[in-house]
Amino acid sequence: MQKRQFNPGGVADIRMGGNDTMILYFIRHGEAGHVAPSDFDRTLTTRGEGAVHGVGRALAGMIGRAHCISASPLVRAQQTALILQGYFDVVPIETCDHLTPGASPANLLEELRHCTNDSNILLVSHEPFISTCVSYLTYGSTDARISIRPASVACVHVGAVLERGAGRLDWLMSAEQLAHMKHPE
Repeated sequence: MQKRQFNPGGVADIRMGGNDTMILYFIRHGEAGHVAPSDFDRTLTTRGEGAVHGVGRALAGMIGRAHCISASPLVRAQQTALILQGYFDVVPIETCDHLTPGASPANLLEELRHCTNDSNILLVSHEPFISTCVSYLTYGSTDARISIRPASVACVHVGAVLERGAGRLDWLMSAEQLAHMKHPE
């Protein structure tokens, strides 16, 4: 069962409880530069790094513990995951080809089946994959499009069954919104 406590700022503090839930935090990489030999090699800008640090601080304050960090193999996603890892005491970052921009949400769900329930999982990826995957998990198809800006986070709650349409979008916040949240001490 999920426990929610509300802080004076009005934002829910979500802590995992029980063994029937998995919380997926889809995190778009921070702002990346455009000068690189290929799209694969694009790196975070200084501004992008700063935004990701803010996201890491906010998420650590909200969820307390991450059980897994998986990231696309693209350089900017790996850099984002490395920054986030500094805010959580977790195992090494897992590189996942199913988090690339053109990946299939169905393939990611198959990959996630090895994860245990009662987990907070950070998934560092790109657009349009994140909006497509969130739609697939919550709506059951890829038709319901949402927009995810750099360093934004979409929190999707899934129960014991990890399949299309079985998720619930709990919240979607930009780096700016996360930076202004108040967290319990």
